[in-house]
Amino acid sequence: MRRTLIAAILIALLTRTDAIANDVFGNGHVFPGPNPETADLLPDADPDTSFGIGQMIFEYPIHRLGKGDQAVNELSLLQSVSDTVKKATPSPAITAIVDQQLSIPHEFHFVSATVSSRGDEGLMWDVVYELFPKVGGFSGVPYRYRAVLDGRGDLVSPQLTLFDAFFHSNKEGWTCCTLRLPTSPTAKDAALGAEKIREIATERLADMTKAPNAADTARSRMKYDSQKIIRIPCVANPTEVPEHVNIWAVSFRDPAQKRDPALKEDTGQRLTVWVTESGRAADVRHLDHYWDAK
Repeated sequence: MRRTLIAAILIALLTRTDAIANDVFGNGHVFPGPNPETADLLPDADPDTSFGIGQMIFEYPIHRLGKGDQAVNELSLLQSVSDTVKKATPSPAITAIVDQQLSIPHEFHFVSATVSSRGDEGLMWDVVYELFPKVGGFSGVPYRYRAVLDGRGDLVSPQLTLFDAFFHSNKEGWTCCTLRLPTSPTAKDAALGAEKIREIATERLADMTKAPNAADTARSRMKYDSQKIIRIPCVANPTEVPEHVNIWAVSFRDPAQKRDPALKEDTGQRLTVWVTESGRAADVRHLDHYWDAK
């Protein structure tokens, strides 16, 4: 009991000292009733292979899986389970992304390694891990990470998508933003300035007020709040010291949602519109509140 209490205190302290997680990736809010899921945020994602950790969605789309006539379709040609698990060990980039999203360092606990057929892409390995804080303890059902290897034993790089979701009200629903991350850093001469990034994000959010069936009134209340650059490790070319991509997190606030004056810290909810350094903005879409929509 004493060790569990100490672990819980350490988790709380570590979470409060991670400025990036508090200001950006700690922005996720849970509301009564259903919250947006991966299938809502990315309707074209494969529900069997996509999953979320924090505000990052991991996907293994078909075009990343197979190599056509090189696909392996016979079980006898697969490498051993032990070799598969060894190759599936999360890279420093994956570990850094998970820790960034969950605010504190986590350990990957092996759960299973299974083989399934993906049609023309042949046989694929799915290696699953559960995530637990390194300091011990846990909070509810643990996140799971899935690594995918093809029949030759080559690790498949996941496609990463950042998301954010802002709940307006039961009547007005959600505003959701998703940005598929670039696989390599933006060249310095192609990076835009802060003012241009702010303009792009503001225009992207304003475009939603013209969309049919959108909660126009709710989104028109959103006002620019702040912006900052977030460094996210690249997973396409895993190395011991991973490269990073810089993503702008441009935050907007609804002035109609009051802050709690009793709290010293600003806990007001924000919507983050993600923008790459080259100016590619997140997709912004509306979601109805589930039980009102049915």
